[in-house]
Amino acid sequence: MGTSAKRGRYHQRTVAQKLEILRRLEVEFSRNITACSRETKVDKMTFRDWRGQQNKLQEIANPTKKKRVRGGGRKAKYPTVEADLVEWVRKQREKK
Repeated sequence: MGTSAKRGRYHQRTVAQKLEILRRLEVEFSRNITACSRETKVDKMTFRDWRGQQNKLQEIANPTKKKRVRGGGRKAKYPTVEADLVEWVRKQREKK
């Protein structure tokens, strides 16, 4: 029988929390991702993702409670059709 790693509970962190953890990584842990990962209970790959997004996170970090960076999600398959649909809905609402 193989041992399986226990998966921890998923925690969503705000942009401010992410930036604070990244600051601690730089200051307290001297960029040692492994030690900071153990202390903060954040996966090492998550640190790498956050470091890659650090500029975007800092841009939206003003007094905000957002948890995600803009631009994520599925891209429109037919952007012109969707734009036309939005325009049609607006016109229909104006008629009422």
